[in-house]
Amino acid sequence: PHLTQRLKRTLDKLQKPAEFSYSNVPVSLWWSNLKARYRKSQIDFYHQMDTDNVLIPEDLFDNVSENLLQNALEKRKRESKLQIEVSLDIQERNLKLTVCDDGSKIPDEIYNNLFSQPVPSRDGFGIGLYHVVKHLTHTGYRLTITKNIEGQVCFELENTN
Repeated sequence: PHLTQRLKRTLDKLQKPAEFSYSNVPVSLWWSNLKARYRKSQIDFYHQMDTDNVLIPEDLFDNVSENLLQNALEKRKRESKLQIEVSLDIQERNLKLTVCDDGSKIPDEIYNNLFSQPVPSRDGFGIGLYHVVKHLTHTGYRLTITKNIEGQVCFELENTN
């Protein structure tokens, strides 16, 4: 049911992005749900929060995290010993959600276009992160690649306020 709801909301957003608004939930509730959805995926979750009463746009965070984690899990199919780590850090209302893996770096031809256009993909359509970044435009959040070296690839979602 959760996946069906997300697919419907994603289709609605793609059809009418300007009309869509996000519902906010406490970050602690969202974090618990994310860990529960991936409890059998051998992903390490870490958090450091000086407060847990921060409200976040649930669909937006679901969309970003699902894209990043599904991409990492697909990468694990090619790189069997791949370790995936997700961390949530909230300090003085500054929020950072980081997804890292210890595998191969993103090839330059994909890295250079990842957020600006659809990219070639071995496992999917190559449009997920492109659409995520389009939806982030007016939300107060940004997605960046903070590391892209052999053995450390990290994406970070953070608020820009």
